[in-house]
Amino acid sequence: MAYFNIFLENFKAIKEEQRAIIRPLTLIFGSNSAGKSSFIHSLLLLREAMLTGSLDVHYTQLSGDSVDLGGYRQYVHGRKANKNVKWGIEIEHKNLNESLQDTLSNVRRISVELTFGFPTQKQKNRNTNEPKLIKYDLTTDDVQAVSLTYNGDKLKFEKINIENSLIRDTVKNIIENYTTLINISSEDYDVLEKEIKRLCQVLVVSEGKLLPIGIDNLSSIDINLIHPISKASRHDDILSVFRLFFPWILNEILFGISETIEMNLNKLTYLGPLRSYPHRHFTLSYQQDSNWLAGEESLGELFKKIKRYGIK
Repeated sequence: MAYFNIFLENFKAIKEEQRAIIRPLTLIFGSNSAGKSSFIHSLLLLREAMLTGSLDVHYTQLSGDSVDLGGYRQYVHGRKANKNVKWGIEIEHKNLNESLQDTLSNVRRISVELTFGFPTQKQKNRNTNEPKLIKYDLTTDDVQAVSLTYNGDKLKFEKINIENSLIRDTVKNIIENYTTLINISSEDYDVLEKEIKRLCQVLVVSEGKLLPIGIDNLSSIDINLIHPISKASRHDDILSVFRLFFPWILNEILFGISETIEMNLNKLTYLGPLRSYPHRHFTLSYQQDSNWLAGEESLGELFKKIKRYGIK
């Protein structure tokens, strides 16, 4: 079973979206200039960006001087610096971290698409001369859930889609678990949808080196308290509870997904081309890092570990 899927667009040799299924042992093969190295280099780029926050990457800590990405203007397809690069990951529910599996119990798979490039004049901050993460899209079971966009200084919520089953279930669970209300009417949902649109304007995204990791300035909550809903002030009471709990759950989702992406990328080990000669432009033959052993030696080392430890 796959660990996760990667999709890539407008990066190095790859123009149109291409996908790769990452398994415990993944072989990437194809003709020259087909984009094999592009997929591997995209993983190097994302890992480095998560460590440093920079997308204008030349050399990475993992590859040393073996790979020079050349910075954004070199690795964007066609060297068209006014275009954006897209990198995405699709993860099945069972490969999420444990706490997120509970929160997303009815979700089969999640997908995160990152769009990065140089901000437009409208998005640009006077101090911004580097490529940025300018769009973050979270999708569950092929329906958009959350969209964030860069607007000059940081990421902000563009849309939270109540038609997405995850968002709708979250709304329903908050009202059913933390209030005395039993049934939610269509009018209640309409009121809550308007509130979600308002929250998009006021919620502040907490950013990690690259990915969003939650919501800033959360109010304290008591998860053991049940809030009464009166007939006279039904919608006001519902909104009061929703404003307390929804940002906390959204915070948990954003943090858990970013943690899962980083965890999955950190699992990967590059074994190198399965040949001992020629070495092409790689200088892997003299690298001491076990991630960069080249040629038939790397495959031999893998089989030794499988035999020694019974790895399947």
